[in-house]
Amino acid sequence: MRPFWMILSIVSLLAGCGDKDDTATAAEADADTDADTDADTDADTAADTDADTDTDTDTDTDTDADYDAVQDIWDAQCIRCHADGGSASWLDLTEGTSYANIVDAPSNQHDTLDLIEPGSTKDSYLYGKLEGIQEGMGGTGNAMPPDKKFSGDDRQVIESWIMAGAPE
Repeated sequence: MRPFWMILSIVSLLAGCGDKDDTATAAEADADTDADTDADTDADTAADTDADTDTDTDTDTDTDADYDAVQDIWDAQCIRCHADGGSASWLDLTEGTSYANIVDAPSNQHDTLDLIEPGSTKDSYLYGKLEGIQEGMGGTGNAMPPDKKFSGDDRQVIESWIMAGAPE
């Protein structure tokens, strides 16, 4: 349990920061004498005035994700089957038609999921097939591509594109 004087000192130091409306009153400072062990989850609304010095290399939501890079993957890995004359031509992944055929388009192997749900890989049935988890999602059929796995780089490009909202 933190001593009362530590909490009061911290409140006093913070009282000079921000607008007057954001500071705790003396009564509020007196009322908060318990130990604070939970994570801070509220949104920070103050303007960030310091220089950003982090070296974050996380690529989960790559803002450079565009459909051209995804189409390159379809061209290299998928259109031998997913084009006119292919064994799975019902899902045409050729350039110029693929985007409309998969984004916000219902899956014919799952009752409630779209092939690609912008912003959500867990709700994108096609992504589940690329990961080989389609049956765990309640779907059917084979993992894609059927004869090999996508490289980690290809899956990351597709994941980043979906998580970025599946821009065209």
